[in-house]
Amino acid sequence: MPEALRLPARPARRLIAAVLLALAGIAAGPFGPASVEAQEQETTLGELQRLEAALTAAEKADIQRVLATLGHYDGAIDALFGGGTRAAIRRFQADLGALETGWLTADQMQSLLTGSAAALTGGGPDAAGDTAAGATDLGTLDEALAAADQVSLADREDFYRFRVDRTGPVVISLTLAAGDADLALLDAAGGLLAVSNRPERAADAIEASLPPGDYTVQVSYFQGTAAYDLAIRPTDATGDADAADWEAAWSRDDRRLVEHGLALLGYLSDGIDGYFAGRTRDAIRSFQIAGGDAATGYLTPDQRVSLAVAAAEAAAAAGQETAAAAAARAAAARSVAERAPASGFEGYRGEIRNGRRDGLGIFAADGGGRYEGEFADDQRHGLGVVYEADGDRYEGEFADADRRGFGTFTKPDGRLWRGEFVDGPLHGFGVFYGTNGFRAAGEWQRTDTGGWSFTGFGEQGEPGQPPRRGRWNASELIEPL
Repeated sequence: MPEALRLPARPARRLIAAVLLALAGIAAGPFGPASVEAQEQETTLGELQRLEAALTAAEKADIQRVLATLGHYDGAIDALFGGGTRAAIRRFQADLGALETGWLTADQMQSLLTGSAAALTGGGPDAAGDTAAGATDLGTLDEALAAADQVSLADREDFYRFRVDRTGPVVISLTLAAGDADLALLDAAGGLLAVSNRPERAADAIEASLPPGDYTVQVSYFQGTAAYDLAIRPTDATGDADAADWEAAWSRDDRRLVEHGLALLGYLSDGIDGYFAGRTRDAIRSFQIAGGDAATGYLTPDQRVSLAVAAAEAAAAAGQETAAAAAARAAAARSVAERAPASGFEGYRGEIRNGRRDGLGIFAADGGGRYEGEFADDQRHGLGVVYEADGDRYEGEFADADRRGFGTFTKPDGRLWRGEFVDGPLHGFGVFYGTNGFRAAGEWQRTDTGGWSFTGFGEQGEPGQPPRRGRWNASELIEPL
């Protein structure tokens, strides 16, 4: 379309039309161990394998992307046709009403590579305008404008028009539920004003100060069925200044904790240093966009609580997963201990290397406690389970004998803590679950006596009641929100 911006393609995609035309007419059918019985002609499985072997890695990846677009495939786009891809092909063939062989015929392959698969399976273009001239009109920007749709291989571009009647800062955000798409802002003549095409992000954003006039937002397909929520908001400069002033009072440790929370949620990959440079601002904007807020790059007090709670839930999920892995390693340690000869170490049975406890084993303490799991250099190190004499149990990660990493700590009465542990206590982000449904999620700190307390930002409350949110000190709400 001449008036529409076409974003620079990330990787170019080549089709294999010549091969497909040469092999056209091969149809699918049921096959036994050595042959495929086609609907009109008999084609050997070997011929289908040769057809597939003619595909390049890029073309195989394209087929996986289209299968993902159609909702049949959720694995890695790796150009490897393993069990997941075969199952996706069978689901695609079932949609066609064809025989479910797991091997593509020439016609089926051509439909996937040319983008006509959506039409074959009942899919179709999205509801938004497909050209800049035919853009969906969202109206005049006042408080906020929004739209929700998707782009895919069958419908690569969506366009939205909006009007600005007074000069001011504007944030355009694209939150992706699945897939990947790019975002661009065009002027009334279709000229490019700004673009955001962050790879592998859950949110894209464009910030600009716009004078009165007409503008167009373009959402462009990159891969997968990119389901998105589009939001266009005027930025509240006064509110941003208030958030910046509030943030200025934070210590460097506070900033590190915020960055750590952003990293747990996948918005920040590395460099937790307590300095809010561009990458941290970018991560905060992504978090704000995902929460439906204006992408200012500065957290409000309520957003700081929301970040703490979301990071705590992520840490708790990691703690639960790690606890399951630790239980599996404990079972393996028991198996090793049953076969291991006496080690010479009091209370220990397991693997010995270089005269030290190293590997899988079990250690039973004199007081009745027991550790089952991994050892390194004579210390509990890795994954394992501790059973205390009083009935307490910890399942998770250890480093140099201490609970350190993700895990789950359980009391005999059913109370449990999940999240991050440092030198024994829960420290960082985590969730406490009481026996009556009580829950406290957010930031935790070690105490001077070696325990842990709910101190920092977060929320807690009883079931059926709205949680109390704000900043806590030893489980007392000192700054409610």
